[in-house]
Amino acid sequence: MSVNERYRAALERRYADEATLYLHEKSVDADGIMRTQEREMGTFACRLSAVQAAGIARDVGHQDIDYNAKLFCAPEIDMGMGDRLMIRHEGMERTYEAGEAFVYETHQEVPLRRKQRA
Repeated sequence: MSVNERYRAALERRYADEATLYLHEKSVDADGIMRTQEREMGTFACRLSAVQAAGIARDVGHQDIDYNAKLFCAPEIDMGMGDRLMIRHEGMERTYEAGEAFVYETHQEVPLRRKQRA
């Protein structure tokens, strides 16, 4: 087993979370109108890490949650900017939007944004 294979195996042992990926696909319907649809691509093991403390903006009658996080997962996972991920982390499910992934031989790091009206 090579050094990179051992390093990757060690990283993957830390993947305690699970993500479901939803890709955004564009298509043209029969009327010639461009439509964007989501397609579920499957579930994979990952690790979620906080990057920025959760921010909460208060307004009359509601609160906005807006913060950044980072996802660590296998390099073969193909996702693009703006794709949606439903991540199960420590018993809770939350939705995030993917940024541009940094892909390495052993793993990839994907910046995430969680923005929700509470």
